[in-house]
Amino acid sequence: MKLRIPRDVKVGDKVYTVHYSPGEFIVDKDRCHGLCDTATRRISLNSEQPPDMLQLTFLHELTHAILWESGHKRLFRNEALVDHISTLLHGALFK
Repeated sequence: MKLRIPRDVKVGDKVYTVHYSPGEFIVDKDRCHGLCDTATRRISLNSEQPPDMLQLTFLHELTHAILWESGHKRLFRNEALVDHISTLLHGALFK
C-alpha cells in the first residue's frame, strides 16, 4: 500500500503544511531527510528520496509534530524515540 502524503495535516488543533525540497537539510551539522518547524508549522521533505523512504521521513516528521503539539517538548527532540515510533508506524501501516 502506498501512503498518500497530504499537502496539509492536522495535528491536534494545528495544521502543518508539507513542502518538498531537493537535497538533504543540515541541522546542527547533521544531515537530515526532513524537518519539522513548529514555529511555522511546516514539515519539509527531501523530494529526492525513494517513495518508501519518503513515507518514513514524513511519518518521522509527523511524529515530531505530534509530540510538540501534545506538550511533550523534551520528547520532541529525542531522535531515537522519534525514529523508533515512526519506524513502528511505517511497519504497521505499510509492511
